[in-house]
Amino acid sequence: MAFAPESYGGVRLPRSYRQDVLEVYRSSRHLVGLVEDVLSLAQLEAGQMLVKRDWTDVNALLREVADTMRPLITAKGLALNADLAPLPLIYCDAGRIRQILLNLLNNAYRYTEAGAITLSATSADGEALLVITDTGVGIAEQDLPLIFQEFHKLGQGTASQRSDGFGLGLSISRRLAEAHGGRLWVESAAGIGSAFTLALPIKEVPGSAVYPTLVQTNPSIHKTRSLPVVMAISESVDDLLGAHLEGFEIVHTTIEECATAFDRYQPSALLMNAQPANGALPAELTDLLRQAPGLPIITCRLPTRQDIARQLRADMVLSKPISRADLLATVRRLSETAPVRTVLIVDDEEPMVRMLARALASAEEQYVVGEALGGLEALERLQQELPDLVLLDLSMPQVSGYDVLEWLHSRPEAASARVVLATGMQLGNDATRVYDIGLHAAAGFGLPRALQIISALVEQSLPRAPAQN
Repeated sequence: MAFAPESYGGVRLPRSYRQDVLEVYRSSRHLVGLVEDVLSLAQLEAGQMLVKRDWTDVNALLREVADTMRPLITAKGLALNADLAPLPLIYCDAGRIRQILLNLLNNAYRYTEAGAITLSATSADGEALLVITDTGVGIAEQDLPLIFQEFHKLGQGTASQRSDGFGLGLSISRRLAEAHGGRLWVESAAGIGSAFTLALPIKEVPGSAVYPTLVQTNPSIHKTRSLPVVMAISESVDDLLGAHLEGFEIVHTTIEECATAFDRYQPSALLMNAQPANGALPAELTDLLRQAPGLPIITCRLPTRQDIARQLRADMVLSKPISRADLLATVRRLSETAPVRTVLIVDDEEPMVRMLARALASAEEQYVVGEALGGLEALERLQQELPDLVLLDLSMPQVSGYDVLEWLHSRPEAASARVVLATGMQLGNDATRVYDIGLHAAAGFGLPRALQIISALVEQSLPRAPAQN
């Protein structure tokens, strides 16, 4: 009603009526955001939030976050300053840390009417300290002990500032920080401003300590490592293992390169992301077992993003939050087979559309970017002109991304359009299932060890009772 009044026979809706409809729409989006935040909180409490750690250049991440927020902040007449001391690589989930920093910067933007917002980085006592300081309204002393509680909202600021948000962002941010072994706290004074500090532990980069391996096949090229290595053999590199195997270094290779990778990494276990044909391991793996008969080889078919893309007849999948680097790398990869000049971004969240559009517009390729707020608007745009690439959110109300995909697949003239799915839906949920898991070892397992493995499998396979309050 608000965005397509022509659907009502050309009747011009009164201005006050349209304003009321827009307010209903904004309120519904408000509720959707609340549900998403509550789900994130529930995942954190249940230990089901994916935290995909890797060695991350936090300075580069901070610059990326600053570049994302700079147009919004400067448009308000505020200065955005950065004082970034060099930091070592941090073992963290770059996407989740970006989520924390964007939330803190957005809060600073909302509660600062004049002055500056400063992003700084330093280190002390084995921690990287990322600080966001503002010259905003500050936080009253009585609010400071409550600021990280669920659904607590600041009493300072204008009415619009108080009503915007759900009081969950800071709670979720602190829990994400704690999931990394870090901390998040605030120092503030009413009328002066606030400083939020995210502290992340600085760990030694792998390679400086020795972890015992099962066999030394080529000591001259073997690199000592600080974590046990799991070598994943798969056609597609994905991050599910890294999200769930805490305390292991995950390396990826192919079946053709597994012997070379084995010599280089000396893994403590292999994971073959496929089911062996007729129950027999490939010859390349049986050769490795002769060198290291105690090496366990786990076989199972884990779903990857490419699996989901193939299933939906799309080209690629990107998981939100999407970084500028990942987005541009994906588009450039698709351009290797056929040029990508025009891109249509389809999402029901206007801030997400704006962010992705800015990222593409800033690329040196000078992409021509179109925007569609929701599936219905996307179908209207697609009927007028087909882009080279559709960047498509799956989860949208009324006309979903699945509906848009179905429309594209039903039109022969749309066959040339590539599709990248941009979604917050996580891999590994009940929509993507694993049916068989196998374990092989050339030397076999002693009976006590075999019984321990069986016991662990049975325990993990049983349905879990709901948590009692």
